[in-house]
Amino acid sequence: MWQPDQSLVQRVTNLITETFSGISNVRQSEIANEVTQLSQFPEYSCALICILNNNSLPLNTRLAAGHSLKSTLEKGIDFPLEHLTFLQQGILNAMDDIPIAKAISNIATTLYITQDGWPQLLAVLTEKIENSWAQDMGLQLFEDISTYNLLSELLNSQEYSEILKELIKRLMILIENSHLKAVKCMNQLVQIMPSVVIPMLQVYLDLLIRIHSNKAMSGVVAEGILAICSNRKDLVWVRFPECADIMLYELSTSNARTATSFWTEIATAKELLSPYLLRLLSNVIDNLKVQEQDLMDMLPEKEDFRFEKYEEENMNWTLRRESALLIDKLAESFGAATFGLIQEKIQSLLLSNNWIETESGLLALGAIASGAISAILPSLPTFLPFLQKQTSHEQPMVRSMALWAISRFTENIVGTEYFKPYLESIMRGVMDKDGLVQRSACTSFCILICHDTHDLGNYLEEILHIFAKGFEYYSGRALLNLLDAIASICDVFGEQLRSENFMSIIIGPLFALWNKTPDNHKLIWTLCETLVSLALALGACFSQYGPAILERCERLIQIGLTGHEKQFAMKGLELSGAIIEISETLPNLSSLAQLAVICLNNDDIQLKQYAGANIGDLVILANSYILSLLPQTITQLTNTLQIVQGPDDDEANSFTFATNNSASALGEISIYNPAVISPEIPKILDKLIPIAKKRIKLPQVRENLMAAIGKFGLANPEALAEKLSEIFYFWCEVMQEMGSSKDKEMSFKGMTQTLILYPSILNQNFQFYAVASVSYRGMPADLEEVVRNVFIKIKEIAGNGWEAYISQIPVRKEIYERFGV
Repeated sequence: MWQPDQSLVQRVTNLITETFSGISNVRQSEIANEVTQLSQFPEYSCALICILNNNSLPLNTRLAAGHSLKSTLEKGIDFPLEHLTFLQQGILNAMDDIPIAKAISNIATTLYITQDGWPQLLAVLTEKIENSWAQDMGLQLFEDISTYNLLSELLNSQEYSEILKELIKRLMILIENSHLKAVKCMNQLVQIMPSVVIPMLQVYLDLLIRIHSNKAMSGVVAEGILAICSNRKDLVWVRFPECADIMLYELSTSNARTATSFWTEIATAKELLSPYLLRLLSNVIDNLKVQEQDLMDMLPEKEDFRFEKYEEENMNWTLRRESALLIDKLAESFGAATFGLIQEKIQSLLLSNNWIETESGLLALGAIASGAISAILPSLPTFLPFLQKQTSHEQPMVRSMALWAISRFTENIVGTEYFKPYLESIMRGVMDKDGLVQRSACTSFCILICHDTHDLGNYLEEILHIFAKGFEYYSGRALLNLLDAIASICDVFGEQLRSENFMSIIIGPLFALWNKTPDNHKLIWTLCETLVSLALALGACFSQYGPAILERCERLIQIGLTGHEKQFAMKGLELSGAIIEISETLPNLSSLAQLAVICLNNDDIQLKQYAGANIGDLVILANSYILSLLPQTITQLTNTLQIVQGPDDDEANSFTFATNNSASALGEISIYNPAVISPEIPKILDKLIPIAKKRIKLPQVRENLMAAIGKFGLANPEALAEKLSEIFYFWCEVMQEMGSSKDKEMSFKGMTQTLILYPSILNQNFQFYAVASVSYRGMPADLEEVVRNVFIKIKEIAGNGWEAYISQIPVRKEIYERFGV
């Protein structure tokens, strides 16, 4: 077997040892640079595993080598086979070395992930699974695998299946003897769900029920039942009485979140749940009370409040929030019956002298409101005045929750005598000095504005003054909510804000915040979103601010492209697009165009999404600045056309939206620069047609893709004609349903131009085109004339057979009335 150069091993050992000897900052920097250079070579990783396995060295030196090795492996080094084999064998040899077991576990799982699997590691773990360290490593490995779909699928291959069968067999023996870590390992496998696990699920569920009486096992048992329920509810139904008893019991223990998730998972199974509904609701309501963790969330916020690794919603998904969600789902399933079962308990909580109980009663009422509204409505005249009163409670949490609870009845308040008192409560909350109440008030306002614009319009000036005042003392998350509320006003009232009076109220404080916020502060993200809404609402009235904003957008894009979070660039692209759209005159946008093209070439799919939209705006409204970049831009836009099939996760949606924006931009280039794009149309159609034919879940995206395909006929009708047999029916189907718009008009022009040149395409598809044309209401006169010419040409081709041909088409009368043919 290949062996590393011992002089390199000694050199690396000396470097690690030296870092523990109190050296100067300058020497530390020199060592760091040397390590950076060495880490580029696979021999360095092999030297580190030698140091980690050397029992004669101090433990801190060995562990430092292990930490460095893990960091190096995370870079995804492409190892030659001989180096990889040496590294793997070194890891396997050290797996049972207890002092470095944790380090070896981290290294082994990292190598497994970065090398796309390692069956030998799984085989050794299986052989040693009776050992605690092996169970720890197995748990870590399966946790990591579960986050990678491809690695999860790999476990279904024959190479891994046989190993997993033996591993599961051994885990089951350990579980029978109540080994906690063995249950955790099995739970992770159930979540991944390789095919070899499925035949064992019922046996595993029976085992879990049997060992639940062991209190030390109750938490992992609940997690196991939930994992099985998430994948195979039918198996849980077989043992449902036992599972229900376990999960009802766990609602009152430290495992309540797991139990709540279980009941949420099956909330729609009315027949099974009915016998347990009263007990379930009673237990869940008890979990709505504020706990210590909830109070910790109310502490003053860190500066980076919104921008932790995980979003706020994940950070604060506490037991009471999960419980409120469960009540909401149960109310949706069982309707009015849920309110009848717990009405007395809710009333008792609301009327309690203990504010914590009052607040939990408000949360319960709000949670149940949507599903059980028919039962609550008769009591609403009693409830609402009480809820309004709670918005002035001495405790901020009660004031906040009261506003939220009332917002759940917004639809029943709009247009009634309760509207004005409710609006006054919201505005009082907006002016509150407590951040939690401010947030709740702003959110309630956003809900209200979605349900009512007429009545709100009567108070618009007063509302704007109150929100403008908020800029003086809002901070943290509340400031984000304030900005969201202002954006909502802009989105809903739009052109109505274009009076000097309204503009002066909000623009001053908003731009004061914009100007004092540094470019690299993440608050700028939400400020950009708000300015997008404001710019689109005010239109040309806002264009005087355009040049300065565009200049800053370029800086934000550069920040996002130079190692910072890509959101800076995305928001800069989004805001610059809005400014371009509304500006009457534009400054030189050459540098912005270049930055947009650089973003389009970035690996980040969300950045491509925003870049595609920005390029579309530039093509339409600032064509001269993008013209010289179009050849490379067209290639990059074409390369971005890609749909990822799978769950509705953020990544799949990002690919869909990036494809949508790229296709739309290509369609605009076909209109404004047909000669430039014409040679590329065949390649574009080869990529786009298979995507456009798919039943994309988002109708607007499918419409945009089909609209782009029609526009390509303006640039290269010959290329489109060659592909129409594949796409024409689908294009007609989408156009028939699509509302009137400039996109539809230009798509129709491109397609009709193609049909005039190649009318034979309609031999088998005329009726689809006829229906799509007749369905197009508000068709421009010039386009209507072109469509008429298509019908005339088909009539000429049909000759004496026209009447027989046209009589078979359901829209024959409409063709004659609309087009005179």
